[in-house]
Amino acid sequence: FNSALTIENKGDMYSFGERFEYEHKDNEWHVTPQLNSIKEELLYDEDYALELSEYNGEKKKAEDYMETMKVRQLHNRSTSIQLTLSHIFALLIYCNCDTFQRKWSESFRRIPSNEDTKLLKQRHSYFYHLSLSLRTLVEYFGESLIDEKHKNKSFYHGVSRIVYFMRTVTKFNGPLSTSEDPQVALNFSNNNGIVLQLQYSFSTYPLRSRFFECSLFSDYVNERECLFIGGIPIMIITNIINVTNGEQYGKYVKALNIINNILNGTYTSSSDDNESLKLCNELLSHQLLRHSRRKVSHFSFGS
Repeated sequence: FNSALTIENKGDMYSFGERFEYEHKDNEWHVTPQLNSIKEELLYDEDYALELSEYNGEKKKAEDYMETMKVRQLHNRSTSIQLTLSHIFALLIYCNCDTFQRKWSESFRRIPSNEDTKLLKQRHSYFYHLSLSLRTLVEYFGESLIDEKHKNKSFYHGVSRIVYFMRTVTKFNGPLSTSEDPQVALNFSNNNGIVLQLQYSFSTYPLRSRFFECSLFSDYVNERECLFIGGIPIMIITNIINVTNGEQYGKYVKALNIINNILNGTYTSSSDDNESLKLCNELLSHQLLRHSRRKVSHFSFGS
């Protein structure tokens, strides 16, 4: 359910990306690397490749970070995976190299929306080593979302155009840059898009439900960037802000989330849900009217 609109132009739909498989070859989303190393991936395509001086500069930063206390502390977060230079290097490329990052991030999404899976996987295969390193860093060395200090934290994500969503409880498979500061997300919306407010909902693998605080390493410390990738944490959209007119759709999003919880059998009533339940009635009635082309005389939903 969890959808209030029928979108004619699929290009207006927000893409949550795909989770690719880098190790198990029998998985349908397995990707085989086209290039042999992170260096080759960064220098391969003349349209978005790093200059050699930029490559050397970011690598030197990563090498320097490996000797710092902050990286030594990260080592203790995983006993099964060893933190390496490639993990930190991939993070710096994502945070600091905008042109390359945009092309890399696009490889997680179908472009256009009906792109064949084989072609999508082929595009992504040119970013194999970087993607594996970045996802491993986040899922094994990031901040735990089940930690008490992060459980109810809000994250803000700016989108530079108006887009629509088929669901409000979802996993973000591709890289998702968020900030703890809504003003930062507002800046990224370019004054003609939207801002999403997100919170952690649940996960089948809670111990790997993590995000990475990039401000410890990024050149753009003031952005307070929190990075998600891989889709293990299920996130809930709690508000959508239309930057062009200042409208906030939090009450509608809450109503959709209540409907979703009822249909899933996970809804627990609350004394402050009365207004939201009335809005649920209105949304459901609107959908029934639109699909049936006939007037629904009464639809009672809660009290």
